[in-house]
Amino acid sequence: MTDTGTVNIPFSGLFARINGMSAKRVALVATLVFAVLSSALIVFHEPWLDEAQAWLIARDASYYDMLFNLPHIEGHIAFWWLILSVPAKLGLPYEIGLKAVNILIAVLACAVFEFKSPFPNAFKIVFPFTYFFFYQYSVIARPYMLLILALFLVAVTFAKREEKPLWHLLALALLCLADTFGIAIAGGIALGWVTRLLKNIAKKNRENTGRNVRQAVCLFALLLLALFLMWSITPSSDASATGSITAGNIVMTFIAEIFVLPSELCFTSFLQYGILTLKDISPFAIALTAVISIAIWFFFVKAVMRRDILADIILPVLMFIALGSFYIYSHHYGLYLMVGIYCAWISLETRSEKKASGDLISVIGYILCAVSLFAGLIWTGFASVNDICHPYWVSRDLYSWVEANKLEDAKWFAAWDIEVNEDNEEIIKMNTAVTRETVPVNPYMPSKRPINFNNEGYTYALFRDNTEEQNKKDIEEWKKEGEPDLILCSDILETKKLMGIMGYGSTYDIVYVKECRNSWKTDFTKGGVIVLARRDNGLDITGDLEDMPSILGMEG
Repeated sequence: MTDTGTVNIPFSGLFARINGMSAKRVALVATLVFAVLSSALIVFHEPWLDEAQAWLIARDASYYDMLFNLPHIEGHIAFWWLILSVPAKLGLPYEIGLKAVNILIAVLACAVFEFKSPFPNAFKIVFPFTYFFFYQYSVIARPYMLLILALFLVAVTFAKREEKPLWHLLALALLCLADTFGIAIAGGIALGWVTRLLKNIAKKNRENTGRNVRQAVCLFALLLLALFLMWSITPSSDASATGSITAGNIVMTFIAEIFVLPSELCFTSFLQYGILTLKDISPFAIALTAVISIAIWFFFVKAVMRRDILADIILPVLMFIALGSFYIYSHHYGLYLMVGIYCAWISLETRSEKKASGDLISVIGYILCAVSLFAGLIWTGFASVNDICHPYWVSRDLYSWVEANKLEDAKWFAAWDIEVNEDNEEIIKMNTAVTRETVPVNPYMPSKRPINFNNEGYTYALFRDNTEEQNKKDIEEWKKEGEPDLILCSDILETKKLMGIMGYGSTYDIVYVKECRNSWKTDFTKGGVIVLARRDNGLDITGDLEDMPSILGMEG
């Protein structure tokens, strides 16, 4: 502690030199390095179900279906498909088109952050390379980086929203178009704007009448857009992918978002990839994350909260948490962090006086921020190495094997589920949960047809809950196709049940096994596929069974 009562920040001299550098030069170098590293890493990344599904819809669905039919089944806003439809319908190769679009958006988001945000140089140098921004949203191509770009643009236009409401409206509109969480976040930001507008109207200053009217018109236009988008994703009666994806307890999920997720975003890594549930982590882990999360909230409130923009900060956070209580998956977690970045951004941007930074509380806050950034870099490193050394998904390798053995025109059966009906009979139905085995392969197929015949001819998954009558009709149609040449699966026991129900009497041999690893921070989830070939199909197949011990649990 110094004689003036302030506390020295560790490495303060280094930070002072970095923060004293030209902000534009730092922004330019950081953006270029980000563009190079992220572009290099995506070369290794194998797109998986979510990425392939969006590309196939963009390529093969009509614009009418994209706008008015599929959102009711998918639960996703059509804008991401519309963007991808440009390269997809022009015939660009799958991985080139998909990755080019996402990396362009990621670089734009990074550039906006670097050149426009009010954060110190040291923070701006490191943050774009942390796990959620760099890996989860830049490498894996989903609409979430578009949401982040829009959120950053909302922050840029926030300070002058009263003088230039149209630009703020356009940024909020893009936020709504990006994703359902974007609508929730934009709703919170708009409510804060309404609060400010009502205060201005209450002042009865005639000079501001025109300005207030323009803001009200923009807010009304945003409301109309949000209502249309919410209508567009209203689930159809047979939709299977638009329900709640929480652990089933809304209150517990809400509590976990407040007392567990902040720690998991910044420091700890107890939660596994999947839905937000506390069932799989120990009481100690829950207690530890709760303590850390409370500390994060304390420093967040101290650093960011200001009375003049209180509603603008609290409401978007609450709207995200509210939606997340009903619908949240691990790849949504990082959006929570981005909302926090947005709140800090607008707080710093509109602050008239610089806060003192030498008191003990501030120093602790700086240290925690630095540790959090370091953790994010570690997670990025582990996930990147895993993606380089192991397939993230099996689609690319599987298609290479299919192509080498000239199996594109073979008869494939894949992606089913076996359920017990009311009569206690086992029945087969298309299982949207296992379309991950087929959909990621379809973009590589030379013709616009699915690799498997049992999907009504669609290349993308139809997330529908069929009636039992429809299931029986499907089975009869599949039986007419005769025994397939190949069966694509991930579970041998389920496949044996399938063969019994379908009456397949031929002998099938395992000819291909491939393992993949889905990265999540410093961990990964194993997955993979198995291909069985009918022994008498007359095909000349070169098998690849290298991963069989791992996939079938025979290691060691």
